[in-house]
Amino acid sequence: MQVVCPSCGLQLETTENKGVDVALAIDLLLYGLVEPENGGYDVAMLVSGDRDFVSVIEVLKQRRPACAVEVAQFTSNAGQELRDAARVFYPLEDHAAKFGSWVEKHSG
Repeated sequence: MQVVCPSCGLQLETTENKGVDVALAIDLLLYGLVEPENGGYDVAMLVSGDRDFVSVIEVLKQRRPACAVEVAQFTSNAGQELRDAARVFYPLEDHAAKFGSWVEKHSG
């Protein structure tokens, strides 16, 4: 699958990995429910627009309010429900030019 940056037009190839979202959701919950001194985290950065993570974020808010999930994604790829669930939403289009120049500089 190909993704095109809406700001700079850079085309990136993506791969689909079955089960990755489930594994990530499990890790978000498991490590989010544990205090940092015991291997958990206080803030997770989720780079996804998948609305399936909304329920994970909501459970974490209820069970461990000190834990937060922040989301980074292109606005057009992240629904309002996910943006609202995250403590902070970082729209990637605001930084696309920086990412694009870095990728072009570092790709073979």
